[in-house]
Amino acid sequence: MKAAVSFVSLAWLSLVPTEFVLAASSPPTHSTCSPPGLRPAPGQLCSLEEGPEFAYDDSLWTHDVQCFYTTSNQESKLCLYTDANFKFGRGISIFTRPSIAANITGQYKFRHPEQLPEFLSPPAQPPYEQVELPGRGVGLFANRTIQRGEVIFVDTSVILLAREAQSSLPRSTIKKILWRALEQLPEPTQDMVFNLHRQTGGDAMADIMQTNGLGQVIGDGIRHLAIVPDAARINHDCRPNAYYRFDDKTMELSIIALRDIKSGEELTFTYIDPELPRDERRERLQKSWGFECSCSLCGASGDVVVGSDNRLELIKNTRKQMVEAASKPFELINHLEKLIDLYDQEGLHASKPRFYEIAAYTYSQLGDDKRALEHGKLAVEYWSAIAGKGSGEARRMREFVKDPKSHPSWRSA
Repeated sequence: MKAAVSFVSLAWLSLVPTEFVLAASSPPTHSTCSPPGLRPAPGQLCSLEEGPEFAYDDSLWTHDVQCFYTTSNQESKLCLYTDANFKFGRGISIFTRPSIAANITGQYKFRHPEQLPEFLSPPAQPPYEQVELPGRGVGLFANRTIQRGEVIFVDTSVILLAREAQSSLPRSTIKKILWRALEQLPEPTQDMVFNLHRQTGGDAMADIMQTNGLGQVIGDGIRHLAIVPDAARINHDCRPNAYYRFDDKTMELSIIALRDIKSGEELTFTYIDPELPRDERRERLQKSWGFECSCSLCGASGDVVVGSDNRLELIKNTRKQMVEAASKPFELINHLEKLIDLYDQEGLHASKPRFYEIAAYTYSQLGDDKRALEHGKLAVEYWSAIAGKGSGEARRMREFVKDPKSHPSWRSA
């Protein structure tokens, strides 16, 4: 047996659970520029205090670009960019670094929205409907069976805020920026944003962003919070049935079914790392979103919660054991099968594709083409949903399943 395993990377095995960094940091306070619950009429928005002024015209944007030095670095600035014509008049406002804005506008699909897929517009009969939920705003519920891996809908961000702004600019400035970002959008889009659920109190736009903001990464790993109106209607569950995938080339957010969803089921995301134990999940949700989770798992009986927490501890320990067994394929494959089964029991489907892929390579190393192909096909299916059909992960596994025996991992143990 070889001392090292080339195709089961320690980097893969040591991957931490997917981060779900979605919340703003601290609760908003009141603003004299935009009283809580009131939407300012045009012209009533307080002027933005820019210090050294960097506002300028740019043909790629429909409004003057307004920039601000950050308090942490006087040579660094963040700017507000608006294209009111984006996506056929839906509009988009982005508060970010100039380099990120340049990266966005340099993308062909951003500059040519007519090339976006037809399904960007909601289908005539979407597979979901909006339902008013007492005390929870609006939720989306399936009106037919939605198949695992199905793209439920595609939406675009309308307001994006670089997360670094929260630590490098005064809160009062951020609130003014959010109001300006809203005011520069077309009126129907303003209405769509302003009607989103609020729950933290204080400044209305800060509340909307904190309550509805989704985490998105643009460019070279720069984190942003985004308001995506339809996706904002999807509520939290610690064992979600849907997942969102963001494309920073088009500003599109795709909503994908993680499992079969029955008619009448509510569509759900997880707002946090779902592999945390119940008490930690509740604590983080309370701190960031201001609610105590009462999903089917968190609100279950004590025995159910204890059983789930025990499985989560087993998941954590099994992942550690996999790292230690990286050069021992017979031992590794046992850990992998155990881990995948634990994820199935916990309903944590978004975590599975990487381990299906590692299992496919490991079975290939052991010369088991039947199981290598079986796990490879599952990796293709899940990577296509989680990362996209055109992703490097999905393409890589499609090549693998064509003929596992021709892959360099074949009988390499």
